[in-house]
Amino acid sequence: MKEFSGVILVDMDEILVEISPKFYNVVRLNWLKYEPWLNDLGPLTREEILSRKQFLIEKWLMKEKFLNDVDKFKEVKHIIYAGLLQDFFKTDVYKDLEPTNFAKHILMNPVVLEKNEIKKIYILTKYPTNALEMLESKKKFIEKYFKSPKIELLPVPSGKKKSEVVKENNIAWDLFVDDEIVNIKDFVENCNIEGKEFLIPAYGYNKMPELLDFAIKEKGGAYSYYDAI
Repeated sequence: MKEFSGVILVDMDEILVEISPKFYNVVRLNWLKYEPWLNDLGPLTREEILSRKQFLIEKWLMKEKFLNDVDKFKEVKHIIYAGLLQDFFKTDVYKDLEPTNFAKHILMNPVVLEKNEIKKIYILTKYPTNALEMLESKKKFIEKYFKSPKIELLPVPSGKKKSEVVKENNIAWDLFVDDEIVNIKDFVENCNIEGKEFLIPAYGYNKMPELLDFAIKEKGGAYSYYDAI
């Protein structure tokens, strides 16, 4: 694991805690509800789920006949989300989950946190505004495992960009750790990234696009991946 310093922005889901395997298993547990829309891949390991090529699990599992029709896709996506709202997002999602190795090595490691080089760590995490239960579950998880005064939660409501929250709080950051390429792209397009670095877990769905690779280097930034599976 690299040396950390300065002000660090850290995503929560799939960085500090893996929720994809639980999400997948919740869908399978309620399979009769989702069977008309999704393909059944059977029981999968954590590694298989995190190695998927599509970020959104519901889109990864969706039957091809719905993916190929724009109108049907929107309709089915709405139906699936309505079910997941009750089965997943409005539950205490993080109650039985454990921190990742990344979280244990950095945010739970007093040797690392006590170094003067690390000034602040902001947990920058999104939540659905129509499922505040998920935000409360996130808060409980953070309070349970991440106790350093250097760590602060910055919730990002759905529909808002992470870069907007960072700008609103006047945060001068040095490193951004996130698994979603769309969030990296947001910062590249909307922030000054000269001298900044992006750190990305190597999952199946977040290979760096060539154009974004070029943009990061062109604007004086850098990125690297770490082994998360």
